[in-house]
Amino acid sequence: MWREFSDSFPTLKEFWWAKEQLRSFYKALDKAEGEKILGRVLIACRTSEDAEMMRWGRTLSRWKPYLLNYFEHLELEQKTRRSSRGSFILSFQPRTWLICPTTTST
Repeated sequence: MWREFSDSFPTLKEFWWAKEQLRSFYKALDKAEGEKILGRVLIACRTSEDAEMMRWGRTLSRWKPYLLNYFEHLELEQKTRRSSRGSFILSFQPRTWLICPTTTST
């Protein structure tokens, strides 16, 4: 059914592919892999015949440094942090966008 549907609506197939690539971008293990995936999406958007896909590609191009920043925050979040009670905890929240600095009392 999907094949028949995507053959009838090739633009929808393009958007679906780009969406799936962006999902794999957030599953990438490091910044280099994420940059490679994002580069493929940007090339596909630039070469598309659909005006909205091209517009989306320009938006993603402007957001590229901020999207790649995700990997910097991901590394920070996976490090060990000290809780308010003084015990060590591990933080595994890869979708958090804001990292608040923690202070340690001496």
